[in-house]
Amino acid sequence: DNIEKLSSDLVATGKWSRDALRFGLVTFRDHPPQDKTYIVQPHPFETDVNNLKSTLAKVVADGGGDGPEAQCEALDQAVRADWNDDAIKIAILVTDSPPHGIGEDGDKFPDGCPLQNDPLRLSKRMAKLGIILHVLACEPTLSLDFSTPLDFYKAITTITGGRLFPLADSKDLLPIILGGVLESHAVEGLVVKHKADICRQAIHGASADKISHDLHANLQSSGLKLSTFDVEDIYIQNEAGDSNVQTWLNADSIDERTLSKLQEVRGFRLQKSYRSNGGRPALKSHDQLVNIDQVKRAVTKSLVRNS
Repeated sequence: DNIEKLSSDLVATGKWSRDALRFGLVTFRDHPPQDKTYIVQPHPFETDVNNLKSTLAKVVADGGGDGPEAQCEALDQAVRADWNDDAIKIAILVTDSPPHGIGEDGDKFPDGCPLQNDPLRLSKRMAKLGIILHVLACEPTLSLDFSTPLDFYKAITTITGGRLFPLADSKDLLPIILGGVLESHAVEGLVVKHKADICRQAIHGASADKISHDLHANLQSSGLKLSTFDVEDIYIQNEAGDSNVQTWLNADSIDERTLSKLQEVRGFRLQKSYRSNGGRPALKSHDQLVNIDQVKRAVTKSLVRNS
């Protein structure tokens, strides 16, 4: 019923008609011999949410063997999907594990996806195509059981202009998706309105950081408010982790050179109250003055799509 309610809630905002909304689904497990059922199963876009409900009812979260799974293939299918060119394109990855090849201990495919789908390259392709990637990190599993995916997912969502959201309770799935979609819609509005000026300034030598801060100051002085989705930060700041995010952002692909730059992350990534099932971060979707993070995402997307 979540997908039906999501559709109704989006229509109720007045930003979309029911016929304008299309939902697709990609389910994934792992490569054999780690999983012998299937690697990835794409389901085409639907305007009829009842068809998608029927498909979702048959999905069982199971399989895998080594921890990392076939997220690479899921992202590849998202890139290949039949997106409408003029649509706001949003992909949402719900996961509790890393993809293959990013340095996780025990990875049976340490050299990466057997089908040669590099998730870092795929995220850059998504950014170029205007596909916004949000990652819903299933906690506490993702950050307690694995050392690498949190930083990697922070990086690839940043590349596409998306965000990483902690999902600590299945009851928060719908509000997180809804809040993320509404904020993405608002930030896309900034891209449409300011892309030409952003790119003009970049051509004349202005850095993305200067463009972002100047635009943010102008928008704030005008009193512009955007739909904003606030999520309580359940993670502990970690210098090594922050460095790894930057390493991924600066890399062109997943290779030995990039992996050699990653630092070992020590200590817990989650605050104590979220290390066992039961903790739920506070969520708030509201209109407020445009913030610098939203402007930076708009600037990043404008420059990437124009490159």
